[in-house]
Amino acid sequence: MGERFYIYAGKSPIRKIWSRDLAGAGALPPPLWMIELAEQVGMIEPGELLPTGVIVGSAVIEKVSRVDSFFRWHLAGVRRAKKLRKPTGHPQPVWFNPFN
Repeated sequence: MGERFYIYAGKSPIRKIWSRDLAGAGALPPPLWMIELAEQVGMIEPGELLPTGVIVGSAVIEKVSRVDSFFRWHLAGVRRAKKLRKPTGHPQPVWFNPFN
């Protein structure tokens, strides 16, 4: 298995979505189904917005496979953060050390 990494919820609104399920998001808030799901799994309290600018969990990349021209990450040991923490390191595209 690989090394554990943090899952960061970005600060900015979604600008570009590749999933057809989320098409049209632009700078709009997340779709209602996404907020409802976050409420159901206990990620947020009912009526709250999804967290941004914080570490929301961690996981391990178990393997990577290729489908057409895209890569698919297979995650293991996914854990929701018990406490949402704001990183002290500056987020970069894809990977960064959140706690320098």
